[in-house]
Amino acid sequence: MVAYAVLYDWIFRRFRPYRALLREILEYAGRSLAGPGGSRVLELRCGTGNFSAALAGRGYEVVGEDPYPALVERARRKAAGGHRVTFRVGPGTDGGYDLAVSVHALYAQPDPARELERAFGRLRPGGHAIVVNFARRAPVVATAQAVWAREGLGAALHALLWLVPNAVFDMMRGRRESHYWTETELRTCLEGVGFEVLDLGPTFLNGISLLAWCRKRSGTE
Repeated sequence: MVAYAVLYDWIFRRFRPYRALLREILEYAGRSLAGPGGSRVLELRCGTGNFSAALAGRGYEVVGEDPYPALVERARRKAAGGHRVTFRVGPGTDGGYDLAVSVHALYAQPDPARELERAFGRLRPGGHAIVVNFARRAPVVATAQAVWAREGLGAALHALLWLVPNAVFDMMRGRRESHYWTETELRTCLEGVGFEVLDLGPTFLNGISLLAWCRKRSGTE
């Protein structure tokens, strides 16, 4: 797990689609929240805390949760001295958050719909959520070829920076089920737990993921 954390952080800093995804998340966070003062953000399964730290850097009060102590400890070390972000081994049960964020975590969970229900329950009425989930698998050769056809050889070679480690990670996960959702499936799941979907579209490498921006319907608890 420690080796995974170090490699992930190295890729995150260098992989352009991660930087683009981060910009999208920060933009939607800005549209979700009245301002940094007093706005509370929860990142579910935050890993090593890169998105949480970036949100805290915008002035939001952020809590990042992850079930793996080694990842939480690394996130804490990286954020040492930061006053707006807290990392803890989760999941927690506290609520009243203004924004919940989930990035590439649902697809690997046994019951992703239940994960969304938990996130929904921890938001204040009218609170927002940003959910990023894979829409399909990312086979190394086929995905690199698609990127090459669309963006050129340089982009295809750059894509290998993430594609190869991701393929290794999937092999290590073994036969566990993965949940890849189409736009219709993701929208249906979000609406089923009580969210109003405000925006939904492709993101990340060659559009292999979907980003949904949604709001907890007024009058729901």
